[in-house]
Amino acid sequence: MRRAFTLVELLVTIVIVGLILGLAVPRVSALSGRGVAAEADAIAGLLSSAAGRSAVASQPLRVRAEANSVAVERRELEQSGSREVWVWRRDPFMPSVELNRGWIVGAFANGLNTSGPPWIIELGSETSVELTMSGSDIPVSITLMPGALRAVVVEGERAIEPPGRVDLDASGMGNSPW
Repeated sequence: MRRAFTLVELLVTIVIVGLILGLAVPRVSALSGRGVAAEADAIAGLLSSAAGRSAVASQPLRVRAEANSVAVERRELEQSGSREVWVWRRDPFMPSVELNRGWIVGAFANGLNTSGPPWIIELGSETSVELTMSGSDIPVSITLMPGALRAVVVEGERAIEPPGRVDLDASGMGNSPW
């Protein structure tokens, strides 16, 4: 005679499986968020290196961001037939960042949205660069302020206010009526 599972045995098994899933799912989803943060840190490192190089070199640089990669390009003089032309080429001294867990969803130069993809922003001492990334529950913003040599990663909202907005507290008018 075959023995079947009782209702109590089935309920205990379902409860145990539910507990295991309840503990495992948040940990797995947190791992994907850490992967996006690691990729954002890699992009920040690339932007910091490009800012340092742009500050000491006279060679123009630009950031080229696509949905799944970010690279730095430099302008080179190339022979084309009988004349010389300027072309943009990927900088061999700055490895591009390939994105596997997140993706670039927007780019801003001096707070203004740039068209893309690909998003292209030329670096300069007066230019702020901001790339926004998605891939986890919280959007991530990688920001290089004008004249800064180090990019920062901010989770959540954008770090740079779009032009046209004024922070009254920062301008010393916190007590003034609108």
